[in-house]
Amino acid sequence: MVRNARRESGPSVDPGRHASDQQLEDYVHGRLDEGETHAVESHLAGCAQCLSRLAETVKFFLKLSTLKLEDGRAAREKRREPRFSTEGSATVKLLDPLNLEGSPVEIINVSRSGLKLRSHRRLTVGSIVQVRLKDTFILGEVRYCKPCSEDFCAGVQIYDVVQ
Repeated sequence: MVRNARRESGPSVDPGRHASDQQLEDYVHGRLDEGETHAVESHLAGCAQCLSRLAETVKFFLKLSTLKLEDGRAAREKRREPRFSTEGSATVKLLDPLNLEGSPVEIINVSRSGLKLRSHRRLTVGSIVQVRLKDTFILGEVRYCKPCSEDFCAGVQIYDVVQ
């Protein structure tokens, strides 16, 4: 699903208050600006309750996305759409409450439902990731990650694209 509209997330996280559900959802989908993202990540670094809510938010969107799988195919099946080779730099961020840092990746190829990435670090299979390519955010799940020369090649099943 491609969304062009950006939602208003409201003010940044107050140090004495918790992140709102909307802020966590917007964070997961990459809809926050740089300042809002920093504020949410700073809050998450010190708030176990919001980290737990973030994990629940990610689980919810993962479960929701499995309902959207086309033709009822199981998530473990390989892609059947054509792949298009591409070269592009992006940043991948694991949506893991214990690791909020992004790392650079290269996009090797794309299809309607997936990406093949080259990364300097191993991505954990089953992890929910946010791939940022300029002004586009892609939410997906790492389906495989294997050694590829001196790096790692990873397949990401796309769940949502936000522009």
